[in-house]
Amino acid sequence: MIRTFISKDAKVKFGSLLNNASGKIDMIVTFLALLELIKQQTIKVSQDEQFGNILVEKYEIPENNNSNNNQINDRRDESQE
Repeated sequence: MIRTFISKDAKVKFGSLLNNASGKIDMIVTFLALLELIKQQTIKVSQDEQFGNILVEKYEIPENNNSNNNQINDRRDESQE
């Protein structure tokens, strides 16, 4: 679900990910999925100001840093094992 939202829009507000939740359990599962995607470096989150909106966006690997790309991909592979 999170990946679907992010593929449609460049940035998505965290609150909009919770709009489809039917209860507390759905909200918790969405939050845990978000944390896992951050850990896998699939997405990144940002917040411009304290208590401001939390923005979720797809993690883009910088193209000009190939050595870093290999390290990131290695970490992704390790986390999926």
